[in-house]
Amino acid sequence: MNMTFKTLLASGLAATLCAPAALAQQADFDPYGYVGADIGYFRVESEEFPDDDDNVEDNRTSYRLRVGGRLTPVIGIEGGYTDFGDYDEGAATYTADGLTLAGVLHIPLGERASVYGKLGELFWDAEAEGPLGGRATTDGEDVFYGVGASLPLGEVVALNLGYERYALDDTDVDLAAVGLDLQFGGSRY
Repeated sequence: MNMTFKTLLASGLAATLCAPAALAQQADFDPYGYVGADIGYFRVESEEFPDDDDNVEDNRTSYRLRVGGRLTPVIGIEGGYTDFGDYDEGAATYTADGLTLAGVLHIPLGERASVYGKLGELFWDAEAEGPLGGRATTDGEDVFYGVGASLPLGEVVALNLGYERYALDDTDVDLAAVGLDLQFGGSRY
């Protein structure tokens, strides 16, 4: 069993064990929605374009736009758009972006505060451009996962801190991001 699967399994088990207590504390929960925007920093590892260590490692800025909702104190859904920015390796430039759809499992910490885990699908497009103007494009869909925290800053605004791991075929992308969520609907519980 690989380490990623073990981590996801342990997180799911912990959330399942905490759910009855969270539901008892949050009996007056009202579902709510949110829109959010994040800025992040990502690292790329790829086997397709090897360097001396047989991988590419680079750090760049990225952004995400998200829309979602909490259906119960523990269960939510989220869709979004992620732009992985540009990175250069030698004379080539690479760009990627994608749409996401995920289930989100929350462990409530108080009024509108929670830590969460998410598991979903990334529908991505990538492009590589060479020094002589040659261009190659590819697309696909891959599973992604993440963890994070949502912390209220006021009546309807929350701070979102998160880490996500995406796979674009043979390329792994680690993204750490910070952003703001604007909550609407029954967000007071």
